[in-house]
Amino acid sequence: MKTAGTISRAAISAYFMRTEFDRSTLSHPSVYEAALTGRVKLQDHFFIDGSLGLAKIEHADYTQRKDKDVFATATARWQY
Repeated sequence: MKTAGTISRAAISAYFMRTEFDRSTLSHPSVYEAALTGRVKLQDHFFIDGSLGLAKIEHADYTQRKDKDVFATATARWQY
């Protein structure tokens, strides 16, 4: 029997986030992050969640230094 709130077998979404730290300083660090996220329903109560994205940091160490990185996550989740 299906109940209200049951999700489909798969879902995908995207997000963008900007975070600024210590804005009172002249060269404050800023992080820009963009990613795709997804969820796959394997069984009635078992899901795999994951994300794949890019992050860019400006003014790392409160200097003009910039950095970038690629990240990925995966989580197995069981709901009861």
